Amino acid sequence: MINLVKGDAQVGALIDRVMYVEKVIVWAQASRVEAVDRAFTRATDVAQTGKATGTDRWDARYAAERAMTAEIACALRIPQSTAAGLWRESRCLTHALPLTLAALRAGQISARHAQRMIDHVASIPSRSQREFEAAALPFAVTLTVSKFDLKARLLREGLHPGSLEGYGLIDPEAAHRLVGHPDR
Repeated sequence: MINLVKGDAQVGALIDRVMYVEKVIVWAQASRVEAVDRAFTRATDVAQTGKATGTDRWDARYAAERAMTAEIACALRIPQSTAAGLWRESRCLTHALPLTLAALRAGQISARHAQRMIDHVASIPSRSQREFEAAALPFAVTLTVSKFDLKARLLREGLHPGSLEGYGLIDPEAAHRLVGHPDR
């Protein structure tokens, strides 16, 4: 128990409760990641739909992916684009970043830490993603999200110099732009 105010055990107990609830939340987020990945995997494994009219790109797997995206979107009351992003993130954590998913499930990192890890491995060849994860994850456990992001960026560039290809070659004044991430 943390005791911030001398003689007031109630404050410490409330902080402990906040920490406990946070662990429950990140455990639930990790569980959702696994459930979403399993749902999409199952749907695409047993897809029995045929081609949609007039287009060859709608094979059974693609149709199942689209249907699952719509189902998840409806179930969670989120836009389909957000549901598709949730699936991509779930697939990445489950298959490419198992240590990060385990740390999230254990309450060692936040969902924001996991999101930044996903963002960083996106520019790394798939064969090197687990190596990067193993090197970066200890920092996610001990640093704030913003400090972890900086450390991971430096680590990524050290391990994979091409991951920031062209960095510093652009006029910094012309390169400034505002980027929005509606999914976050």
